[in-house]
Amino acid sequence: MKDTICILCEVAHGRSPGKIHYQDTEISVFDNVLDWAPVMILFVPKAHISQSQLWQDKKLFNKISALAVDIGREMCPNGYRLLSNFGNDGLQTQEHGHLHLIGGKRLGFYVDF
Repeated sequence: MKDTICILCEVAHGRSPGKIHYQDTEISVFDNVLDWAPVMILFVPKAHISQSQLWQDKKLFNKISALAVDIGREMCPNGYRLLSNFGNDGLQTQEHGHLHLIGGKRLGFYVDF
């Protein structure tokens, strides 16, 4: 069976292009390729972990969420949304855990883009 390439790992480790907003030894923050809103940024642990593992790792999740709030305030001063998708029904398309920052316009209710 052929190994699947994780695109989030590829961008987080600089093997694929991406507009990087922040990077350290544990986290990479870069633009999402989706363009539903003017600002769509991903907060990605460099370790390939699941969405549940990211949310359950208190130290890493606290670091990512604090960074998301700081960048959200800076890039979307009028407001933003932070979210994560879990599983097929939650529309999770990447197995690699990550947090979304979406903003730059009035987003409407919940999934109304």
